[in-house]
This record gives sequence, structure tokens and C-alpha cells, in this order.
Amino acid sequence: MKRPQHIAFWIFSVFFCLSMLAGICELLGVSVCLFGTPLHGRLAVPICLSFLALTVCVVRALKRRRQTAENPHLYRLLSVCVSVACAALLLISIPLSLLTATSYADSRLSDDHAYKVFFEDSTDSDEPIAHVYKRYTPFLAVYRNSAVLYGFSGELESVEVVWSSAECTVQYPGYQDEAESADDLQMLSRKIPYEKS
Repeated sequence: MKRPQHIAFWIFSVFFCLSMLAGICELLGVSVCLFGTPLHGRLAVPICLSFLALTVCVVRALKRRRQTAENPHLYRLLSVCVSVACAALLLISIPLSLLTATSYADSRLSDDHAYKVFFEDSTDSDEPIAHVYKRYTPFLAVYRNSAVLYGFSGELESVEVVWSSAECTVQYPGYQDEAESADDLQMLSRKIPYEKS
């Protein structure tokens, strides 16, 4: 392996390992955050790109060795195996990332920075979902609980969150089930405990 290719190999190896570690943390319930937002399914992008770059480095190195080897078939077989492993990872990661991708439209942070609520726009209805996370650092958070904001009507900017030691109360404009006209708009609330019962 030439020196620039060798350096690239180690850079992408470290990047791949860090991305995989973040993916394993996500499976264990610890979300890696970027700019304060959990990455979730978007972790598949750095995993796939770094593994693809590693595959290119390895296949090129094997091709160079194959040209001077006594048994070139072994290096050809290794190249095929590495390429198949890369294709398998891509085929597995992309559908999984689509299943776990979550887009947050807005968020609220508690005064002590210990908890954060993310508001997910539901594609099925106009009622957003509030997800509560416990923050350990700006880069690590653990999911705690969630609730649908039933009857929501308005903009997420008008939502307020009241924090307490055991739960948060999300206050939002909306309509009760018995509302009969647009004049019945009022402030509704949902209590979300930090621990699931």
C-alpha cells in the first residue's frame, strides 16, 4: 500500500470504528447527538461511506499485490469477498436507516440542561409527537418517554414546556374532542414522565 493510500486507510478505519460505535450505542438506547439533535438513522451515512472508502483502499492494495504474487487467484478471491461484504453492509444499512430515521421539527431544553424535548412532525396526522431525552453531555442523550399532542392546532413555536423533577408538561394550542368551532381553541397540556411506568 502506498503511503497516501495507507494514511487514507487508517483515517477511514478510525472513522468507520467511531461510526459503528455510535450505531451500537444507538441500539443500546444511547443516542449520539450532533448540534444537540440525535442522529438516529443518519448514522448509516458515515458507516456506509467510510466502509466504501475502506473497501476501495483494500481492493486497490490487493490488486497491486496480485500483479506480483505467485498465486494471484487468492488475492482475486479476497477482493471479491471484501466487495461482497461492502455490498451486504450497504444493502442492510440503507433500509435500516430508513426505518429508524426521525426528523425533529423543533425542540425545548430544560433550564438545567438535563432534559430536552424534541417535536417530531407526524406524517400521518397534524398532531406532533413529543420525545423526551435525558441529556448526559451535548453529544450523548438517552430516550425517556414520548407523547402525542392530541388536538394540536397551530405552530410548534407556540408550544411551551414546564419542567419539574419527575415530569414535564407540554402546553400547546389545540381543540378538545368536544370542540364545535374554531372559537373553541384553547391551551391543552400533556404530562410526560421522565420514566416510563
